[in-house]
Amino acid sequence: MSGDRALRLCLALAAVCFVLHLVYLPLTELTPHEAYYWQYSRHLDWSFYDHPPMSALWIAAGTAVFGRNEFGVRFGGAVAGLGVTLFLFLAARRIAGPRPALAVAAALNCLPLFALLSASAGPDIPLAFCWAMTAWAVVEAVFADRPAMWAVAGLAAGGALLSKYTAAGLVAGIFLFLVTTADGRRHLRRPGPWIAAALALLAFTPVIWWNATHDWASFSFQFARRAEKSLQLRPGESWDYLKEQSLVVTPPFLLAFLWALSRSRPREPRAWLPACLFAPVWLGFLAISLTTSVKRHWPGASYLGAALLLAAVPLPAWVRARRWIAPAACALAAAASLGVALHAALVPAWKPQTTLAGWQEGAEHAARLARPGEFIAGIGRKYRIASELAFYTGRERDVRADNILGRDALAWDDWSDPRELAGRDALLVYDDPVKLKWDQEAGTLASRFNSVEELERLTVKRRGVEIRTYVFLRGRGYRAP
Repeated sequence: MSGDRALRLCLALAAVCFVLHLVYLPLTELTPHEAYYWQYSRHLDWSFYDHPPMSALWIAAGTAVFGRNEFGVRFGGAVAGLGVTLFLFLAARRIAGPRPALAVAAALNCLPLFALLSASAGPDIPLAFCWAMTAWAVVEAVFADRPAMWAVAGLAAGGALLSKYTAAGLVAGIFLFLVTTADGRRHLRRPGPWIAAALALLAFTPVIWWNATHDWASFSFQFARRAEKSLQLRPGESWDYLKEQSLVVTPPFLLAFLWALSRSRPREPRAWLPACLFAPVWLGFLAISLTTSVKRHWPGASYLGAALLLAAVPLPAWVRARRWIAPAACALAAAASLGVALHAALVPAWKPQTTLAGWQEGAEHAARLARPGEFIAGIGRKYRIASELAFYTGRERDVRADNILGRDALAWDDWSDPRELAGRDALLVYDDPVKLKWDQEAGTLASRFNSVEELERLTVKRRGVEIRTYVFLRGRGYRAP
């Protein structure tokens, strides 16, 4: 297959997937995390309490064009999916040729994790885009001997660092490749990699400055505090990590990625570079899972390196002899991705309290109950309820979070000062009243309000199944912590 024909087919594939993602974007309500990151876009800053600022810029761009709706919030995900497909194809074509590159691009778009990222919003979206762009630029700089691409790699790596701290593993992987291969050491004697490092550091400077002026809050939250919680071995979490990863990329592909990783060696740089873009993050989270739980999407961007690795390492002879295996693996992954797409419609039937539905009804009901001059407070789950209320109340409302009761609300602590609310009345919104310890909560509310009364409850159903119950209370005369 010629390179031009493979490129045309890849463009067609990317376009079809892009359109499918666009169709899906508005079909489900925002998850609490997505609503929280939308809040980022309303409070643009050089960084935030728990993440760097890039996701805020992507969401702000989408909502500026398409408005305050699910499509606008998630539009960046579809753009990222399009970009990742093209960058990965170009990198794989340079490493392994047009046919493996096209196969890898097709396989990537079948994976449930990639389908999910391409139809959602959050830090992992720009991270994946910048990770893929960095990989392509480094491949061009090293294997096509294009020194100018180091500058592109540096800027893209800087964008990845501005997206999520996980990008430190990307930078570490590139450095590992440079110091462990002859090609890499040759480039280290040139200015290109050092220019890339300087550009990446320059791009990351706003995050460092923000932390320096906020008592290193973000670095402390992501590293020091998590390390304090990870002092006891919990080997069972590692098994959970492997199970979760097999779900998001499907077992055949996870086994293929790990098999290809085991076959990579520094003496084969075209396979070793993708291995270095995959292993530090993936194995790093595996090590972390020995002491604490790891969320399934955390190592997600590293699978872009794994996909490149699969293109660079020849499949075993027994797999090549059975040509049905690779298409079957892709079909299984595509079926799993379809299941992810239908998840929002199917999940309420068997999982009450799903985070995928029921938020809009609760927010609209709160908007009707709120009196002029009252603030609305989403209580519980730190930032989750408050973020959904802020998005779905329909217009600008004074919405506050758990910190009005002296609790941790992550970035809401920077956006909302409870002291300015003193003396005002509030509409308090709770969900999941079954798990709430009302006797303890009553004491907390009594210490913050002159009086509190329950107004009503609202149960949200999907296809006859109760998925969320809200409790609405009115608090009079707020007293700040």
